[in-house]
Amino acid sequence: MIDVQTLTFFAFSGLLLLSAGGVVFSRHAVSSVMFLILCFLCSTVLWLMLHAEFLGLALLFVYVGAVMTLFLFVVMMLNVKIDATKARLLKYFPFVLVLGGGLVTMLWLALGPDAFSIKKTGVLAFSEHYNNTRAIGEVMYTQFVIPLELTAGILLVAMVAAIALTFRGSQQRRVQDTPKQLMASKANNLRIVSMASEHEGGE
Repeated sequence: MIDVQTLTFFAFSGLLLLSAGGVVFSRHAVSSVMFLILCFLCSTVLWLMLHAEFLGLALLFVYVGAVMTLFLFVVMMLNVKIDATKARLLKYFPFVLVLGGGLVTMLWLALGPDAFSIKKTGVLAFSEHYNNTRAIGEVMYTQFVIPLELTAGILLVAMVAAIALTFRGSQQRRVQDTPKQLMASKANNLRIVSMASEHEGGE
């Protein structure tokens, strides 16, 4: 007899695999983005089932709520040629199969066959005062504090470099002089020019 938790796990895992296939094999870019959002939603449910609330909610709010929204707007503004993309996919499809098979084989050898087999199911045992966010923070800021700071430094350098590359300088910026505009008067801004009429010019 399969319990509700096991049935939910297999249901969302299967939906995750199907949506991942839809991301790769979909003919339209917008459909691929929608399938990717469905992948994130299924992954969020799996994270919540593993009592990783922080990771699940971060995946839902950050990627689905912000990043994928930007991707969707960018993809909708692009003019993607479907025929050219399909021809390129068919051309490199054997290479993709070989590369994907190699990656799966390396992962299998690195983790071992036991890592891919489901030996037991059920609710994981956690203490009453367990806090997923606190546990992640303790690991990140104790064991991995140096890689975390290096990553933050790299992101800061990338942000400063992007600003420096796009900044064009203040000489091209129009500066509005408010006191000068308020001191404007008819005497220094208005000039009356006397012009001869057509009748006088003909004479």
